[in-house]
Amino acid sequence: MEAIDAVFRRWQADSVPLNAPASAVELARLEETLGTPLPADVRYYFSVANGMADGEPADESLTNFWPIGKMLSEPWQPSGTDGVGEYRDLAFADVMIDSWFICFRTRPRSGVSVHVEGALIELPSLESFFERYLHDPRSLCL
Repeated sequence: MEAIDAVFRRWQADSVPLNAPASAVELARLEETLGTPLPADVRYYFSVANGMADGEPADESLTNFWPIGKMLSEPWQPSGTDGVGEYRDLAFADVMIDSWFICFRTRPRSGVSVHVEGALIELPSLESFFERYLHDPRSLCL
């Protein structure tokens, strides 16, 4: 969870207001909505902070990371089939005020990955997303 911790440290240094950790009930609701057990990195992220507090972008990436309540009450959930197979997305962040989204992507028998709509990439985990976000946030979001 090194990349996730590093992102939290960066946001703290930049005075980005974060929500309190997600409750067990919120985590269970997210897991139920995704239809698969939460990966350890996703559970860890929301157990440290349940998204950004004020809805303002964190940095030059112009990305706002949502709390579970927003994810589930205002869901953006596209689904379809691509070259890998069937998928179902659930947005957990928006870029440039809903210009495009960053989603948890579930596939039958594949668990949860992260799809970055604007960059047209799928990363294998939230940790790998945040590794890339740390090194070059604009490559994912602009």
